Parts: sequence; C-alpha cells; structure tokens
Amino acid sequence: MKGIKLSALALATMLSHAVSAQSLEQAISHTLKTNPEVKASYNDFMSYVYDNKAAVREYYPKLDLTAGVGWENYQADVSNRDDDYTAIDASIKLTQLIWDGSGTLNNMDRTAAEAESLRYKVLSDASDKALEVAKVYLDALKAYEILALSESNLATHKEIYQDIKKRTESGVGSTADLSQVQARIAKAHGNLLAAQNNLFDTHTQFTRLVGQSPQGLVFPRADATAIPLTITEAIELAIEMHPVIKTAQVDVDAAKFQYKQSNSPNLPTFTIERVTTTSTTPKGLPAAVMK
Repeated sequence: MKGIKLSALALATMLSHAVSAQSLEQAISHTLKTNPEVKASYNDFMSYVYDNKAAVREYYPKLDLTAGVGWENYQADVSNRDDDYTAIDASIKLTQLIWDGSGTLNNMDRTAAEAESLRYKVLSDASDKALEVAKVYLDALKAYEILALSESNLATHKEIYQDIKKRTESGVGSTADLSQVQARIAKAHGNLLAAQNNLFDTHTQFTRLVGQSPQGLVFPRADATAIPLTITEAIELAIEMHPVIKTAQVDVDAAKFQYKQSNSPNLPTFTIERVTTTSTTPKGLPAAVMK
C-alpha cells in the first residue's frame, strides 16, 4: 500500500487535468524562449549582425571637427614689439569614400556571410534542443505508462495471492503455489519501486531542460504530410535545408570575401573631401580658409 501511495503522489505532481495540458509543441516553444544556451547562440548571431551594420557604415559620409586654443607670442612688423594673443583654430572636414579597392564592399559581404552562418547555427542549436525536449517528453510519457502498468501488475498479483491463500487454507491449494505468488508479489513491488524512481528521474530531466514541471502531457501525433516518402526525398531535403550544411556553405562564402578583402590594400583609394578652417589673427579678426 505504501508503494501505491507513493506512486499516486508522483502522478499528482506530474499530471494535472486536461485543462492545463502541456503539448510537445508548447514544451519546445517554452524551451527555445528560455533556454540559456539557445539565448547565448542568438546573442552571438546578433553581435555579427551589428558587425555587418558597422561595416556598411564605412560608406557613410564622415564629418570630423578639430579645434584648438592656446597662447602665442608674435612681433609686429612696424614696432618690433612683442605682443601676446590667444590663438583659436577650428576646422571641419567632410569625407566621402568612393572606392578603396572594394575592401569595404568585401568586408560588408564577409560580415553578412558570417552573420548568416551564425543564423544557421542558431537554427541548428534550436533543432538539437527541440530534439532533446522531444526525447525527454516521450520518456516522461513512457515512465508514466510503465508506472501505471507496474501498479496494475502489483494489484493483480495481490488478488491472485488472496485467491490462492483461501484455496490453501481450505486444503484445495498447495503451499508451493502460495510461495510462488509471494515471490511474484515481491518482484512486482521491486518493479513498482523502479518505475517510481524512473518517473522521478524523467521528471527531474524534464524540469531541468524545459524549465517547467511536466503537467498534463499528451502523446504527440506526427504530421504525416511533413515526412518524406522516400530516402531520396529525405536526403534532398536535408541537403537543401539542413542548417549545418547551410552553415558550411556560407562559411565558404565568408572565406572568399575575406580573401578578396586582403587584396584591397594593394589598390588605390578614392575619396571626396571638403575642408573648412577658421582661425583668429593677431588683431583678433577671424580668417577662414576653404578647400
């Protein structure tokens, strides 16, 4: 009876009413939203996205402001007298890159390919994590079913034991049959304890991975239309869409753009510049120079 009470408590913590049922899709969705490993992979991807944005900005116009102030001494041409004055200089330079040997363009393409590679890595990590959730989800369902069968098996053996005990006491049955049933009850008790331990183990694994305790689990139904009909179709689909293969392809593209970028320092750079400079003369009058 103690074992049955323990199993009932385990079921109460694992399963709830159908109103709060937790489907496999919901478990996977919650895991992908909250799992720290998936979040870390996504943050790595976003860092490469910002690197690409920074590379694109190399083609934006640049505006540089330079200013200086200081004390200076000068000698007037007429009086030969030394005078002091405060010098103030300021300049503004506008620069627009025209061409730098395609270095910036190749850097833009390289960082874009690297960001795409990280995007596929996020998809790969998410797929692996979803597969882990599916496995632990099915393991939890299996553990519950095994526990229910163990309970039923123990109850059946106890009923048989009572029947054989009555027959033995009435002189119809043998003590050997009674001993055999007692041994089977002991084995059924052991199976029940093992099923309880397995249930709690899968419960712990589910909670650690999903971040929620398993409640109202529902046996999933596969979408038959999404399953390839032949091995050939499955291979073609994997080559076309598998994120690991896609990652390798864009990594090759990134390496090509990096090689092209390495040749740009050997080529000339063309820019358009506009500079405006202003400063104070010894008499305190501003003077401006424009290029």
